[in-house]
Amino acid sequence: MQIHYANGAGPINTSNQCGMRSLYIDEQFSGVVVMPQRGEGAWDNWGWSNRILHGFTPGKHTIELRVEEIDNNMSFTQNHVRVDRIEASRVVSTGAMEE
Repeated sequence: MQIHYANGAGPINTSNQCGMRSLYIDEQFSGVVVMPQRGEGAWDNWGWSNRILHGFTPGKHTIELRVEEIDNNMSFTQNHVRVDRIEASRVVSTGAMEE
């Protein structure tokens, strides 16, 4: 899963204005979504967060982004993002691992 987001809290090369959220699927913690800043005032500059792997069973599911204590970035002052959509993609394993 990935989050399509905008974060205009600061420049991309300095500062620490990263947005972070805890991802819950069906009330179970799945991981922390990281959404770095994309430019000072660039609230319409959309990008993709890190990916979080989650195995789904057939049927309906509840997906929730929460701000929790573990989601504080290093600056502790900025943690703002705009979320456009959440995208789930199928990942197929070949069963073989390369060294």
